[in-house]
Amino acid sequence: MYGYAGKRGSTEIYHTCKEELDSFFPIGYLNALCRDPETDKALCEKFLSSLNEYFKEDECLCIFVKEGGIYYALWDMQEALKDKKIYGFNIDLRSVLMLQETIEVCERTGINPYELISDALLICVDEANEDKLLNCYNEGFMGMELSKIGYCTHNNDKLLILRDKNRNLNKPAGYKKTEPCDEIYKFRKSKEDGSLCVRKF
Repeated sequence: MYGYAGKRGSTEIYHTCKEELDSFFPIGYLNALCRDPETDKALCEKFLSSLNEYFKEDECLCIFVKEGGIYYALWDMQEALKDKKIYGFNIDLRSVLMLQETIEVCERTGINPYELISDALLICVDEANEDKLLNCYNEGFMGMELSKIGYCTHNNDKLLILRDKNRNLNKPAGYKKTEPCDEIYKFRKSKEDGSLCVRKF
């Protein structure tokens, strides 16, 4: 995984509720959500371009995490690997890269960051040698972090692991359909109908 889950969505939430959210935290605490998203997107595209040169064809599968968040992208990944008889995965949620600022903003607004839009995040499946991904990253892509979040399996279990608790990922709502399937729509709707509540804790 290269980049940060839910960053684009949490940035929108922050700018929408900036006055309220800034009142809960020290000055400048949420500045990471003010960084130009185009900077992160450029890093992602550069990293992807480098991977295409670094790996042979079919050695590395890369999925951009966009609408639907990381859960949607993991389902996309599994669908893309079916032809290779790879049907499942084990993902350690503690290893999923997410800014603390994203966590704070989502907790305050009741949004699930794992189902929140990103546009500068890649999930990469290295089918040859996982050290290759790390070596490529170490050659100059330090603008964002890289983390090994799990591995693929030949069984049907799509496990999300959090400490000693495992659960299967269900197919995301609205998968491959036209209706919205992202938490950002839930946030926007709550803003429009007046039900949005920013928790003070």
